Amino acid sequence: MTFGIPTVVDALANGAIQAVGIAATCASAGIIVGVITLTGLAEKADARVGTLSGGQKRRLDLALGIVGGPELLF
Repeated sequence: MTFGIPTVVDALANGAIQAVGIAATCASAGIIVGVITLTGLAEKADARVGTLSGGQKRRLDLALGIVGGPELLF
């Protein structure tokens, strides 16, 4: 992270650590890549969260919900 503004990958890694309590391992990295691809944020993976459009931020919200592997997502 630079200047306190995370990239999409940083935000999802932090979300995975908080949700599941895991460190950034190869397994969690694979999950993060899968979630980024699933939500259509692959081309923005290295973009700072503050530079995303409103729709991309909504997709990031969805990705943050998915990354912890919930049984049910509202």
